[in-house]
This record gives sequence, C-alpha cells and structure tokens, in this order.
Amino acid sequence: MRLISIYILLFWSAMSFAQEERSHARDGNDDYSEKNYAGATKKYEKSLSADSNFLDAKYNLANAQYKLQKYDTAARLFNEVAENTDDKKLKSNAYHNLGNAKFEQKKYQESVNAYKKALINDPENEEARYNLSYAMRKLREQQEKEKEKKKNQDKKDQNKDEKKKDQDQKGDQKNDKDNKDKNKKDDKKKNDQDKKDQQDKNKGDQKGKEKKPQDGDKKNQGKKPQPQKPNPQKLSKEDARRMLEAIQNDERQLKKKLEKKKGKAVDTDNNEKNW
Repeated sequence: MRLISIYILLFWSAMSFAQEERSHARDGNDDYSEKNYAGATKKYEKSLSADSNFLDAKYNLANAQYKLQKYDTAARLFNEVAENTDDKKLKSNAYHNLGNAKFEQKKYQESVNAYKKALINDPENEEARYNLSYAMRKLREQQEKEKEKKKNQDKKDQNKDEKKKDQDQKGDQKNDKDNKDKNKKDDKKKNDQDKKDQQDKNKGDQKGKEKKPQDGDKKNQGKKPQPQKPNPQKLSKEDARRMLEAIQNDERQLKKKLEKKKGKAVDTDNNEKNW
C-alpha cells in the first residue's frame, strides 16, 4: 500500500504576469513541471521575497521541497499555509500534504493528526481518508514494535540487575569467607605464638631451676672452688711423745731392713747410751 500523491496547485490561469511575485511563481511552475525542483525552489523563493503573504507560491514551494525530500522544510511551509488561509480547499490540501511529509519521517502520530484536519476541512477528500487509514495502521505497528522493544529492554535491564545482584551477593559471600579465613588464620597464628611463648617460658623456668644453687651452696654461687686448708689442732704432751716414739720406731725398722740386706747386724740401740 502506498500513499496517494501530494496535491499540487500550479495556478496557471490565476497568475497576473504584470506582478513580479506572480512572474517568478510562473517561472517556478515551469521548472516544477519539468521536475527541476531545485530551480523551481529558487523561483518560488524570489516570488515570496516580493510578497511574503503570497500563499499560492508558498504552497508550491512546500511541494518542491517535498520532492527534494526536505521534509522538515516542506512540513513547516505546509503548516504555515494551512494556518493562514481561509480557503477550505487549500487548507485541506495543505494539511493533506503535511500528513504526507510527516509520514515520510515515520512520525505517524503527527501524520494521522494532519490527515484528520484535512478531512475536517474537506470531508470529500477521499485521498486524505485513504492515507489516514494507512497512517493509522503504520502507527499501530510502530506502537507494537515500541512496546515489544520496551518489553525486551525491561527484560534485559532486569537480567542485568539480577546478574549484578548475583555478582554483588557472590562478592559479599567471598568477602565473608575471606574474612572468616583471615580471622581463622589470625587466631591460629596467635594460638601458635601463645603456645610457643609458653613453651619458651617453661624452658626458661626449667633452666633457671637447674642453675639455681641449693640453700647450702648459696655462698659459693658464682665463685671458683678453693683448696681446703689444713686445720691445725693442738697436741697434748702425751700425744706428742707417742708420736715421736712412733717415728723413731719406724726409723729403726727401716735401718734394720737396710742392714739385713748388707749382711751386717744392726744394733738398733747404737744410738742410745748404755747406762
């Protein structure tokens, strides 16, 4: 299904060649008929320079812009004509062509609105009625696509949010696990250190006990052992005499043994006087 062609008004018989604006408009119509839309545009613009209120020239300028696919400019000019003319026929045609320009831009809601206005000003405009039906169908299709697109985007956003939520949850769980592992490791390290400190303390206490002198040895702690000095004791006269006799007796026995070896008797009392 395609749109009905735009309405074109060339105003051949209505132009007065004596007037400058109409002369340029006539030249523009010639170019338009030969599909020289760029040339027609220049001629219509010259006509409007001479008379900016010349709506027939503005309408045909809008048609030329439409043919050059300058739909924004064409839509603006069609709207200006529709709002400023009292001619119902021209108004309906202007809104009709405005609807076509909006349709080409895929602005289907604005296109529908323009076709409705064309029908209001000319209920017998069957081409506008046909284009309205077509534009409404395209509008529904567009709305369905946008609805589906929004639905898919919402689903995509939801999946993205859920994925982020899962990642955040996993991240939190990992952080909790890392913290627990770290705390467990720190506790073990502390317990091991406490145990080692206790063992070192026990070893130190044991060594201290082994090195600690007994009560009786306290005075000698840290000193080298000294040789024991003789402790002389006083002898009684009787003990001294007996000791002397013992020594003399030992000497006599020794002499006797020596004399025996030489074969000569020894007078053990030769050292004594014969009283």
